[in-house]
Amino acid sequence: MRIFDEMERGVTYFYGEGGYLGVEKKILFVSFSIRQTAQLKYIVLYEDKDAFIVMHDVFDVIGSGFKSRGLNL
Repeated sequence: MRIFDEMERGVTYFYGEGGYLGVEKKILFVSFSIRQTAQLKYIVLYEDKDAFIVMHDVFDVIGSGFKSRGLNL
């Protein structure tokens, strides 16, 4: 997978169904840094020109490959 190989980011797959046409879909979930935004969009749209992309800004990601912003719970 190019996202893993080129960006060194893991990918989680979800499987869903489109609400309008009822077509089965593979959904990719990727956490990435803001500096990787353009590269991710390029890879996704090169591989699937009809991809539907949603990006959401988050405050903190905890786990391998990310540095926590120091969120204390």
